[in-house]
Amino acid sequence: PERAHYEKHIGVKATFAPDLTAIGDDTDKLLMIGLPSLERMLAPVREAFPEFAVGMSKPAYLEINNPAATKGAALRALAEHYGLGPESVMAIGDGLNDLSMLEYAGVSVAMENAHEDVKKRCKYVTLSNNDDGVAYAVKKWAL
Repeated sequence: PERAHYEKHIGVKATFAPDLTAIGDDTDKLLMIGLPSLERMLAPVREAFPEFAVGMSKPAYLEINNPAATKGAALRALAEHYGLGPESVMAIGDGLNDLSMLEYAGVSVAMENAHEDVKKRCKYVTLSNNDDGVAYAVKKWAL
C-alpha cells in the first residue's frame, strides 16, 4: 500500500527489488520504505555509500540518489542559468531531503513544522505549512 501511495504521489512507477543485487544500472533512485525508526539508519547508510546523496523525504522514506540529482544541485543549476549567485536565492523546506537546497541558498527558511535538523541549519523559521508559512516567508524575506 505504501508503494502505491508513493507511485501516485510522485507519478513514477516503482519497481520492487527484493535485494540490492536486483538493481540495474538504469536505476534512478533507491527508496527504502519502513517505519519512522528508519531514520536511525541514515548515518550508517551515508557512511556505507559516501558517493551518493542519502537523505529522508518523509519519516519512513530513506532515499539514495545520484549526488547530481538533489534539490541543491537543481537549485544551483537554475540559479546559474539565470545568472544568480546563492546570495540572490531563497529556499524554503521542511524535510531532510531539502538540506542540500537550503545549504545552497543565501536565504534558507525552514517551515515551523520542519524536521528539527532542518530548523537548526536554516537562517530563518517561518510559520507552519498550515498557517501559510511559505507566503509569510516570501513577504518577509524575499520582497
